[in-house]
Amino acid sequence: MRRRSKRWEKMAIRGRFTFDAKARINGKDYRAISAPRIVRSLMPSPLSVGNCNSATLHLSVLTDDVIEDKTSVVILGRIVNDVHASEWMEFGTYWIDQRDSSFAGLVTVDCFDAMLKTNQNYLSDTDTSATWPKSMKTVVEEVAYRIGVGIDPRTRIRTGADYMVPFPANRTMNQVMGYIAACHGGNWIITEENLLYLVPLITAPDETFHIIDSDYNIIQTNDGHLLIYKEQEVFNAVLPAPAGVQPDSPFPRTYFIVDEAGNYIVTPEGYYLVWDTEEHIAQAVPPENVINIPVVCGDIKTGSRYTITGVTMTDESGNVYTAGNDTGKLLNIDSNPYATQGICNDLYAAYNGLVYFPFTATKALYDPATELGDQVKIGDKVHSVIYGATLTLDHNFRADLSAPNSEELSTEYPYLSNFQRLRQSTEDLNAAIEQNAEELAGKVSDTDLQEEIDRASTAEQALSTAIGAERTRAEGAESTLDGKIGANTRSIQSNASNITSLQRDVTQNTSDIAALSASILAAQQVASDISQLQSDVSTLQSESTQHGTDISSLQSDISSINSTLTQIQNDISGILNRLNALDGGGT
Repeated sequence: MRRRSKRWEKMAIRGRFTFDAKARINGKDYRAISAPRIVRSLMPSPLSVGNCNSATLHLSVLTDDVIEDKTSVVILGRIVNDVHASEWMEFGTYWIDQRDSSFAGLVTVDCFDAMLKTNQNYLSDTDTSATWPKSMKTVVEEVAYRIGVGIDPRTRIRTGADYMVPFPANRTMNQVMGYIAACHGGNWIITEENLLYLVPLITAPDETFHIIDSDYNIIQTNDGHLLIYKEQEVFNAVLPAPAGVQPDSPFPRTYFIVDEAGNYIVTPEGYYLVWDTEEHIAQAVPPENVINIPVVCGDIKTGSRYTITGVTMTDESGNVYTAGNDTGKLLNIDSNPYATQGICNDLYAAYNGLVYFPFTATKALYDPATELGDQVKIGDKVHSVIYGATLTLDHNFRADLSAPNSEELSTEYPYLSNFQRLRQSTEDLNAAIEQNAEELAGKVSDTDLQEEIDRASTAEQALSTAIGAERTRAEGAESTLDGKIGANTRSIQSNASNITSLQRDVTQNTSDIAALSASILAAQQVASDISQLQSDVSTLQSESTQHGTDISSLQSDISSINSTLTQIQNDISGILNRLNALDGGGT
């Protein structure tokens, strides 16, 4: 809970107030604004640690001033009743990321807080490992300085040999801060006062309530005990019965008043003090630092409550560190390069027994000074911690609060989800149009106001058309899905009868596979023989080629010899003719 004045506290706790917001841009205050919509979150899933989430702001400003990109926007708010107005409080410092000025005189901006600046490399090109490792506390101080914020005094960073950061090569500031947060069982945010704050996991509050007087002061007994009430479904016959009640009669939905030690409070006349749920004899509110939400205009959903009984961590090398057991819920921290057994033991000592209770509550009215990480109670339905909040800072302050529940995501009906979101957007748009018309009526000309209303009406009409189309598509998809479910059911039933046959086939195939394995071994031997034969054939082919060359040469030689023989024969014939001629001449 943020620090606020007594006036703010008393006005907020009664729930009878309206909200007044303004934006400060470049040192100038703007009151002609749409209701600032702020989204803040600690974790995306149950018991998730090591997150560095940036808060977002959506805002429209009616002005002719030039508002540049990357300009800072500070949102301020106060609560007002019929008599008093509280002090102004900051609701975050944001930096413009996207700006739309397509409508003359209207600037719409989407902003992020300073946490977005951590998405840059931790090291510069000139940094070396000479000054590392550094303590986690030193690293946090460096990051806060570099992104231009202070450090919330509630932030606690451990020191010692286990809590050192090695040379962060190729890592962003966001990654390093996330590892540090996980080692402390928490998540980083930038607070409404623009401070870096490590929010640890918080246990859900118990289900007892303090008794207060008409000025909201907690009542104490003469010996200093606080008065609380707790529910007792059946009267305890061992104790004396309150006046007029038989000892064996049941007391459904009756609350006995006890002191801090759990002792029943008895009046001097011997009567028991009880909480009368119908007459509201006493009023019960949570203790300090636990937020009581008196009004929820939307839905309240809750999930299964569970308790942490162990911690398990792994580092980037796959080493596993554990403490406690898995009889309840384990706090899992995976792939954290700074993980050690000492850190695991410290986390177990800090969070063993922590109770987590998922919930969502839409359009809740409560003290706007509430922060992420505050314990919250909504009647007897919710006893939890605020891990996520979407605030709409309009005249009638409302917010959607949650502690994430992974089970809700698996049960969401896929075809109707878009339609439901569109319908919610229409409701929010209608409320914003009415509120903006009231707020701007005395601040702008009728012409400007009418142009803005016409633009919003056109957007509403387009949204309504989209909702109609989405509804038609969703209904058609639902009908198609029902048909597919029926067909799949019949297919499943048919497939069930095939399973037995398939099992028999599997048994036969097992024996066939064994035979096939033997055949494969034989085939492998044949393949080896074939490979050898292929090698031999290659050799023979090489030799055959050489023989062909030799034969060709030999044929050339034979041709030459034949030519020589022919010449010799011709010479011999000539000699014979000459001899014959000589012989004839001699005769």
